[in-house]
Amino acid sequence: MNSTQPTTQNLFPWLNPSAIDFSYRRIPVDLPCLAGRQEDYHRQLQKVVRHVSSHIKGPAALLRGANGQTYVAIPADRSVAGLLVKTRPKPLQLSSLDTVEKLQFTGCSEQERALILQFVEFEVRHQIKSKWQLVEDGAGRFFFKNPLKATEQLSVWMLPGFSFRLVADGPDLVHFCLDITYRYLDSKRLNQRINPTNAAYIKRRLLKGWGKRGLPCLYQMGDRWFPIRVVGFGGKVGDEKITDPATGKVWSLIDYLKAKTQGDKFKVAPYLSPDDVVVYFVYPNKEMEPLSAPAGLVRQLFKTGDAQVKSLHNKTIVESTERFNYIGHNIKRFFANLSFNKVALQVSEKPLEEKLPVLEMKALKFNFSRYLTPAITPESGNTPLYEYGKRRRSLLESVGILDQTRFDAQYLIVPDTMTMASALRDVFQKQLEKQLKALAPAFPGFTKVIPYRADTSIPATDLVDKVSALLEKYGAQQGYALLVLPDWNKGDERAAAFHDIMMKRHYPNLKFQCANFGAIDDYFSYKLDEVEGLIYHHPDDKQARLFKSYAFYLGLEYLKLNRKFPYALKDPLHYDVYIGIDVHDRYAGFLFFYRNGERIVFDYLDVPKKPTQQRAEKLSAEQIFKGLYPNLKKHLGERGYCLNPNGIVLLRDGRSHGGEGVALQQVIAQLQADGLLNHPDFNWGIVDVHKTSQLPFRSATPGRRPLERPTAGTYRLLGHQHRDAFLFPTGEPFQTRGSSKPLQLSFIEGTLDFDKVIEDVFAQSLLAFSAPDRPSALPIVIKLLDAFLAPLAVSESLWQEEPGEEEDDIDDNVQAWDESFMHQLEQMP
Repeated sequence: MNSTQPTTQNLFPWLNPSAIDFSYRRIPVDLPCLAGRQEDYHRQLQKVVRHVSSHIKGPAALLRGANGQTYVAIPADRSVAGLLVKTRPKPLQLSSLDTVEKLQFTGCSEQERALILQFVEFEVRHQIKSKWQLVEDGAGRFFFKNPLKATEQLSVWMLPGFSFRLVADGPDLVHFCLDITYRYLDSKRLNQRINPTNAAYIKRRLLKGWGKRGLPCLYQMGDRWFPIRVVGFGGKVGDEKITDPATGKVWSLIDYLKAKTQGDKFKVAPYLSPDDVVVYFVYPNKEMEPLSAPAGLVRQLFKTGDAQVKSLHNKTIVESTERFNYIGHNIKRFFANLSFNKVALQVSEKPLEEKLPVLEMKALKFNFSRYLTPAITPESGNTPLYEYGKRRRSLLESVGILDQTRFDAQYLIVPDTMTMASALRDVFQKQLEKQLKALAPAFPGFTKVIPYRADTSIPATDLVDKVSALLEKYGAQQGYALLVLPDWNKGDERAAAFHDIMMKRHYPNLKFQCANFGAIDDYFSYKLDEVEGLIYHHPDDKQARLFKSYAFYLGLEYLKLNRKFPYALKDPLHYDVYIGIDVHDRYAGFLFFYRNGERIVFDYLDVPKKPTQQRAEKLSAEQIFKGLYPNLKKHLGERGYCLNPNGIVLLRDGRSHGGEGVALQQVIAQLQADGLLNHPDFNWGIVDVHKTSQLPFRSATPGRRPLERPTAGTYRLLGHQHRDAFLFPTGEPFQTRGSSKPLQLSFIEGTLDFDKVIEDVFAQSLLAFSAPDRPSALPIVIKLLDAFLAPLAVSESLWQEEPGEEEDDIDDNVQAWDESFMHQLEQMP
């Protein structure tokens, strides 16, 4: 039975929205939307909004009129006359209407509510930045300019900060949502990484990884610090000339920066060496000609997943009590003296406290009809909640995986004896096969062991070619393989290249699970026996236990690769069919989950690659129909996975684009015509799943500390119509450090009961196939979808590189900056 739990949330009520006048003017936007160019149309509209906002130095937002006309709304005390914006397919000349549209918070529509929030959030952001001189990115985050003291002597600095958003809570309430955050910054400036000697090589590598997007960096232009994307390098700073766009005057880059930052607290002169390299940059997500900057004023930015910052992850783990203390301090410091339209914004200093619903932990089905049935208090035959994760693993170890069907061909591909001694290979194979057969007695063992020359001196693509030729020689071109990777030096990107390209080149005929030779070797020691020769063994009981655990998790991953899943839910979900959809590179993935999860099927579809640097996430209704209908017809019909289902739910990883709903309704109509769908209570719907939300919602519950992580299954509904849910799949009873991060679910369209979908998604998150003793932050539909799409989303062209040259930590991954607030950067020369 579901329950409730008292919580403290990082929501701070806005107390006086009804006391403020939000009247606005409209600017008609007569921009045609050409057939097949909808994405570009929406980009052009955003460009219009940015230009208007920059022109009025205030907030601007899109608005749809009752007649379908598109407008840009601006505060009533601003106006626009004859503003030219160079848009496609034609330039626009914009002027605001004379009529002032009256708008009050009370009784406003959902669109008007969104307009109010955008206006207020813009002003709050502007006032905080003006008063406190913080570093701002476009995703609602502010950062202090001084790094954490604990990182001052490290190669990467951590800049502490906070993020905020305004969020509606039903039609009558609005809250400020605030959380703490961090940004990672190179402690060295680019002039300490790049010089005229290596600039050409760095540029070549840079374009290989980032293309036109450029390397994410921070430009320290006096007191103005802002994000940029470096797209190339030039000559020496002392020789660089630029033209002032306002006056047409030609300056030297050094003199220009000294003049523009005169009087700033941050002095640029010490970092303007005439012998440094010139950096060419653009603003994030903006079409523009590159601008010039000295490398001495630019530092690289990193994201959480980058190798350079992995050692800092433990410094970002903050327990709930400490997190809420920081949040409360920031609310009092930065949100106490704000105003809008000359009226003070009254923001509560006390976080919202209320009871939230908590979904019950679900019973699980294991092999031999064994069940894990959780109970709040220990009962005969049931599992106490605090032992839920531990019991999942112990049951799996004792009875094996649920799917005991036969296996296809299995191969073990290992470095030859130049790298991996035959004795080590034999003992590794023996112990891993023992673990796999314990989990799946039908596992036949590795039918072929294929040794390869692990030559780490050649390009990764060459090594892939050699191993691929060897696989053809051995006839190993269909089935599944465990590939032991060579032991490259730490940080050598060829390790990732070899891994990725091998999986991509042979998919789907031969699928790979990879293990690292160095990791395996660490668990063993060897001795020379006069009779048996070289013998590998575990040096002590600790290493034996660690390898057993390693083999257990590796075995589960390998079985998952074979589409052999360890357990399922005991009971069916509320809705019989869940389908996860995502796009990686030029492949669309579809993951079908039926009833309780005993039937899970993955399929994929080639989609045309779009001529853009942005990740192609949008699928047409025709493409989605092609991915759904043939599979559903086969699964519901001849295979009988789920006869006459009561509902179909599409879980879109990320953001849906409209084609999902159109396609699903077409699929439903066709299945009904086929006689496969006639349930009297049938429901359908589209739900977006956001792994990372722009709304930084957090929750905690009273406990011993005094605040602790919320119980797993806690959720909170937000939004004007409560169509957004923030679900905590992790938390108590799972033992993890820090505070819990929720998963955002957005109900887009359909006839579903949203609360039932939330419960079904939570139930799916309890299917932690890779690590049964640990919590999973994602529902299994999305987790498997990511895993099975990964081998497809690899481009070999990114890895075409000669070996032997060195590079200083120019990595290829960083989170893109939001373009929403780039209007402020556009005002800069």
